[in-house]
Amino acid sequence: MKKTIILFFCISFLFSCDSDRKILINGVTYVDLNVRANPDPSFDGNIIDKLVPGDIVQIVSFNDKVGRNGVYWCEIKLDRPANYDGKELNYAWVAYSVKDLPFVVDNDSWEKIKRMYEMEHEQEVNEILLGSKTWVTQAIYDYVYYDNLKDIKYYYNENRDNQLQQKENPTSRYELEQPSHSVDFTTEDTYPKYCRIRITSSSVNREETALYAVSFNQSPRNIHFFRQDKRTNRGSFVKEFQFGNSFDSSIKSIQRKPKSSRVYYEDYYGYKTRLNLNYDAIRIRPHNSRKRYIVYNPVNYTSDNMNEAYFRVVEEY
Repeated sequence: MKKTIILFFCISFLFSCDSDRKILINGVTYVDLNVRANPDPSFDGNIIDKLVPGDIVQIVSFNDKVGRNGVYWCEIKLDRPANYDGKELNYAWVAYSVKDLPFVVDNDSWEKIKRMYEMEHEQEVNEILLGSKTWVTQAIYDYVYYDNLKDIKYYYNENRDNQLQQKENPTSRYELEQPSHSVDFTTEDTYPKYCRIRITSSSVNREETALYAVSFNQSPRNIHFFRQDKRTNRGSFVKEFQFGNSFDSSIKSIQRKPKSSRVYYEDYYGYKTRLNLNYDAIRIRPHNSRKRYIVYNPVNYTSDNMNEAYFRVVEEY
């Protein structure tokens, strides 16, 4: 009986130790993430939960070794136990970054992301946050804020080295840096302020680089282009084009028109004429107007930095 009691207390002690592991730091996801029973992304059967932008993760450990394809993993405490392979799990694994592209950031960074997407008073997340556009958010963040977006491991190391206490919430909303630009809040059911587009020439191996065109509120008649670096996975700003003299009002939405699509405009003589496209084009809808405009690049060759590019604007027929 005595051995049974001792064994019971030992098991209870081990269980309590496992369920009360120290939380190193709280992070916030700004992208859809899979929660896995083990850090093995090649096996979809080990996915036990999914996270959405804005979810808080309590990190109990960081994996020191980089995983396959440059994935960095952290172990998190689950909100509730999960069953996997006949076992009850209280902890699981999340990819907090891939190469240099962060997936989990600190709370202040998430609050700044909400500001740049005008999400402070919205129940949903901006459409740009959904799907595989993680690097676009990071690129916009780096462009509109003084400091670059960093992953949660950076903030953990900084807090540990400086013995700083992590701020769960900003004391005042005015303590956070204001973005130099912001993107109008948009969902799938409203008018998009961004589009994925192929606007440059193909590379030597015939691969075409797809950029993202984004329209900001503070420069509503301009379009900014961003691209992703395959080596680091991070996104960066490429070029801004101004269309201030082309429209009567601000840009309400932008939409990709593929190179293969039929796009028509009214020519000099008033006839309906098909527009010959070397690349994808952008359809622009201004505010306070029923007109639609087509923005296209007529140059035969345009490098990734878009130095050779210039745009023409025609009214769509």
